[in-house]
Amino acid sequence: MVSQQSTRLSLLLNESEIGHAWLNVTLEDGEGGEDFKYVGVIGDVFIVDGHRSKGLGTELLREAIEIAKEKKCKKLLALSRFENIKAHVFYERLGFVRHGFEFRMNF
Repeated sequence: MVSQQSTRLSLLLNESEIGHAWLNVTLEDGEGGEDFKYVGVIGDVFIVDGHRSKGLGTELLREAIEIAKEKKCKKLLALSRFENIKAHVFYERLGFVRHGFEFRMNF
């Protein structure tokens, strides 16, 4: 059984989008015989140039974290490219910890 819900968070200024992020919540098998659990994945976090370093990304992520908690996620993953050190620092500042590597296959 696979179940997924996607939420797109958007920041607007004068009816124009200046930032967004995606939160995908997936139902997956529990580890070690646990029941199914919800896992959240944050991706595609973006703030328009000129609006960065003003706390808007933090606002978006805090909202995504609250939504993940409301949806009863057992864990929340944040994705970024390996070389994007600024994103890593950003996520760590919000309480995320480095954990493993992501492997990917493009089609």
